[in-house]
Order: sequence, then C-alpha cells, then structure tokens
Amino acid sequence: TALSGISFAFLGLAQVGTAFAEPIVGMMPLFIVFALYFGEVGTGSFPKSLVVFIVGVILGWADGVSTGDAVSDSTDVVKAWGVSTGVSALSDWSSAPDYM
Repeated sequence: TALSGISFAFLGLAQVGTAFAEPIVGMMPLFIVFALYFGEVGTGSFPKSLVVFIVGVILGWADGVSTGDAVSDSTDVVKAWGVSTGVSALSDWSSAPDYM
C-alpha cells in the first residue's frame, strides 16, 4: 500500500541523512553498495554485504567516528538476557488503565 511505501521511504531517508552527517564514513559504503549491487560487481564467493560492512567498520574506526569509549559505553545498555519466551513482558498490567 501507499502507507508502507512512505514508511520505507522515511526509513531510507533516515539512513541517507546519517550517511551525510559523516561523509567519508557514510558515503563510501553507500557508494560501494550502489557499485556492488547495481553495477553487478563480483566479489567471488565473498558476500557483498560483508564487504560493505567491513569497509564501513574500518572507515569508522580510522576516521574516529567509532571510539573505544563509545563501545564500552554501549555495553552498559546492551546486555545478554538469555533465552526468553517473552511471556514475562505480559506479566505487569498495572499501567494499562493509563492508556485506556
């Protein structure tokens, strides 16, 4: 539908906006995506998306966009929770009347 097309456009534009914020780190992988996928450049048995990922990571670290401090700060937010069925998310309904 049109609504899903608009949402995909906004998601794509958000990524392009992020790429323009750091031109070297963001635009080079975007250029490589266009060259690999639309230019039909072969990478042998190596996955094309992995090439883009590796180039982006190397450029991010080399340009100083990614730092060791930022990675250690992110470990405070991202943690392993183990295997869960998701049932625990439905256990507390005390705030539900606020939204009804």
